[in-house]
Amino acid sequence: MKYLSLGYNTNGELSTVTGLEKGNLSKYLSVLEETHIVKYVLPLGQRKRGIYVLNDPFFNFWFRFVYPNLSDLEMGLIDDVFSRISKDLI
Repeated sequence: MKYLSLGYNTNGELSTVTGLEKGNLSKYLSVLEETHIVKYVLPLGQRKRGIYVLNDPFFNFWFRFVYPNLSDLEMGLIDDVFSRISKDLI
């Protein structure tokens, strides 16, 4: 889910960045779709070349902003983290 929040949203991109084979990756994505955490979006009028997006805003925020800065947040460097991510929040 980390990579989905970073913009890797096709099956090929996710397979490359995670190192998982496309068959195994499809199983994981299917489970995430069933739980409504991830959604597969098709372009209007097409049956192929869709993208995966995080359907839950909380997960998207967590994996995009909190998870990469978790150690700094745990050390109490909240202002430093906020200054780094504030440009991407809007």
